[in-house]
Amino acid sequence: MVLFALTIVRHGETSYNRNGIIQGQSDIPLSSVGHDQAKFVARRLQKENFTHAISSDLSRAKETAEAIIKHNTASKCQLNFDERLRERKFGIYEGKPSKELMKVARKDSYHSWTEFNPPGGETVEELHNRAVTFFGDLCKELLDIKSMSAEESTLNKGKHLLESYSTSASTKTETKGKDRSFMLRKKTEVGEIILPRGLDIDWTDVCSNHSTASDKDGNFIVFEEDSVAEDCVNSSQIIETKELTPRNSTEESLILNSSGHTNTSSDQTKEKWQAMADILIVSHGGLIKELIKFFIEKLKCEIPNGGNGLRILHNCSVSKFLVSVPCREDTHSLPKVTCLFLNDKEHLLGIGTEFAEGGF
Repeated sequence: MVLFALTIVRHGETSYNRNGIIQGQSDIPLSSVGHDQAKFVARRLQKENFTHAISSDLSRAKETAEAIIKHNTASKCQLNFDERLRERKFGIYEGKPSKELMKVARKDSYHSWTEFNPPGGETVEELHNRAVTFFGDLCKELLDIKSMSAEESTLNKGKHLLESYSTSASTKTETKGKDRSFMLRKKTEVGEIILPRGLDIDWTDVCSNHSTASDKDGNFIVFEEDSVAEDCVNSSQIIETKELTPRNSTEESLILNSSGHTNTSSDQTKEKWQAMADILIVSHGGLIKELIKFFIEKLKCEIPNGGNGLRILHNCSVSKFLVSVPCREDTHSLPKVTCLFLNDKEHLLGIGTEFAEGGF
């Protein structure tokens, strides 16, 4: 089994977010507010001992991720980029006011704007599949690292678990660290994904139950709730009060108390979980939403205090999950995902700027 922590950050604000313009995969940089948000979230995460960092290659995500890694004092991980973490492509509507897309979707009698497929764009099912293939490859990569580490241990090489996987693969990123080959091998094509139980994902089932809510007020649905199975809504807290022990003891321990909030502690004697990796992901609102939707609907992840995980998260908000991946010999179990907290944005309150309403 492999246990790892997954920290997910949405990119900082852009001028398109602020003005309600669809950006999709257009390469829009951070605005001045977005740069401020990136600094604040970097300060929030500066003591997190990340072992790996992966970002969308679009500027707004890249700039946010670079700020986090630059100001991090606890880790030396390399920042890598993966195009699968990009936002949904909106084709001819990129660069146009979001209300135009809403108007056309309603005119064509679509129940929800997410069902509308813009010419030259990407369907929400394709976006969802991208998110899941990325997650599947991430799980398999960490299983490979653990397997390779075990083999090297028998040869008494004595190398650190994650450092032993580093190679001399070239990269153009200029951030610190040695894990240059992480997630840079052949990527799984959509439709090929096999999560670690040996069973093919049923894509028809995985992509079902997408957005059904309509826009009653005639406005762009930014924080839209998707339909979801009843057993995933208003869920109770599924994680007992246990401490996630950080590697090298450089980040504060995360404690989930009985009310579902996260506290920090260094002297609690609770049962401890040792994670082999702490992965930072910086991506976009639509992609993150689909990844969390997969966690909730297919991997039965529950949100603390019955929170809503099926919405677009705020710019530079932080969400954290624990992921337990069964070994390859376990052909009956899927990965287990536990949400520690979702859409935390308290670190942004000092900026003094209202959150932008532009979702994509």
